Amino acid sequence: MIYPAIINQGPTFLGPTADGSANQVLATDGSGQLSFLEVAIRQSSFTDHSVIRADGTGGIQHSGVIIADDDQITGVAGITIDNIDIDGNTVNATSGDLELFAGGTYGLTIASSGDPTFSAGGGNILTLTGTTSATFRINDSGGGSDEKNFAIFNDGGTISFYLLTDAFGVKSTPITIETDGQLTGVLGLTVDNIDIDGNTISSTNTNGDINLTPDGTGNVILGTMTFDADQSIGASQDNMVLTYDDATGLISLEAAAGGSGWVAISTTNASAASSVDITSGLDSTYHLYMVVGRDITPSGNSHDLWFRISDDGSTFEADSGDYQWALTGRDAGGANNTESDNSDTEIHLTGSDTGNATNERGHLIMYLWQPSEAATFMCQWHFTYLDENDDVTTIHGSGEHQTAAAVLGIQFLFASGNISGDFDIYGLTKAA
Repeated sequence: MIYPAIINQGPTFLGPTADGSANQVLATDGSGQLSFLEVAIRQSSFTDHSVIRADGTGGIQHSGVIIADDDQITGVAGITIDNIDIDGNTVNATSGDLELFAGGTYGLTIASSGDPTFSAGGGNILTLTGTTSATFRINDSGGGSDEKNFAIFNDGGTISFYLLTDAFGVKSTPITIETDGQLTGVLGLTVDNIDIDGNTISSTNTNGDINLTPDGTGNVILGTMTFDADQSIGASQDNMVLTYDDATGLISLEAAAGGSGWVAISTTNASAASSVDITSGLDSTYHLYMVVGRDITPSGNSHDLWFRISDDGSTFEADSGDYQWALTGRDAGGANNTESDNSDTEIHLTGSDTGNATNERGHLIMYLWQPSEAATFMCQWHFTYLDENDDVTTIHGSGEHQTAAAVLGIQFLFASGNISGDFDIYGLTKAA
């Protein structure tokens, strides 16, 4: 069919020579030729609120992208744009990780006039990926303090931390996270709680301490034990013991409840020495001290064992009239020995019959009363030994330093030759 141009003064069309199929429409080819064509999709098959797009063959089709009545867009699998402005405050991944990529060698910058927040509902907050090194920086453009910014540098698995200065300089720090997860170089850590996924807290410093310091009147809790950690510690706590108070549930320092006992202070070992000088451990801590001498042997026969004191901790008193003493004894052969002197240069602990042959040795127990007091010093002793005739001998005696002075040292020596033996010092605990 031909439509002449004289109709409505319009163009002339040449119609098709046969009828089309159902639902086809007439379309012009732009040169006056009409033909029947298929419509790519009918409106009745569109998804509500879907975005319509070309199908690549001249038709149209609906997509999986939905624009809802509240203008929310869903169904977008990916988007490529130069810039995106978010009129809100949330970028949310509803499935999987949220990944932000910068192209090429460019970095990723997160800028905010407030405080940016990173959170994750069970996944990673921030992941640095790739086969090359990557740097994550947090910068404060407000100026001010020089060392308030930091960077994390990922060098093939080992992560290092750096300080960034306002002038964009970099200062290295000793803090690293090794590939095995070890965090090293941290000099201090301020946190509310530490959960240790293991069973060891150790100090790597040579002879280093581990300090647990609660705040104020707080306590130190180890398992089910609570320690009263705010107690003052000083000289007044000498010889106190840890006790548990069921009323408070606390373990704390308390004075020992009654009783007394000998506390070991020191041991001095001598082998062929000119004398045994003990110049420490004698103070006001104890009222009574005890010297236990073992295997005391002279270098020759028939020498008295002497005793002297020091009032300055270095020189020993040896002037005429410094000491007075008295002793009495008896040997297994029936011989008695009674000696004394009220103005001597030393205190005699034995008679002049000591021996040094095999088994000819002696054992001493000596008591020193209140040596630290500025008064005349007094002592008492018991000495058992094998004499030069191999007879067992017992000696009991007492002595005094006749000038009032605090005793800062004691000395044992034989009247001639050298001395060998072991000397232990003990202090008797004061009654509570």
